[in-house]
Amino acid sequence: EIKAPNYLVEPYRLTAEVYLQMKDIEKAIEYAKKSLQIATEFNAPSYQAEACRVLGNIFKEKRQFNQANSYYENALSIYMSLGNEQKIAQIEQELSRLPINGKTVNQ
Repeated sequence: EIKAPNYLVEPYRLTAEVYLQMKDIEKAIEYAKKSLQIATEFNAPSYQAEACRVLGNIFKEKRQFNQANSYYENALSIYMSLGNEQKIAQIEQELSRLPINGKTVNQ
């Protein structure tokens, strides 16, 4: 994994998270997708996974649970390939909170 994208990718991801906190969903999506694009161009899987996690959070907030699930699953797959147990647990927790047929797994 190339270390160079940190200064390119992280500002977009962090800006996306700020916009999500401010409930500006469209701007959050724009910045998170740019983060994912750059991480993909640099073949930087941990940054790709983080961008997918943020996109999962954004689409969960937007109540577009299928899209949230898709991004979380992508993040999970990447973290599994990297062997990052902490992030795997974090994503599995996020997945467990998504509604399935109107109910979350924990209900």
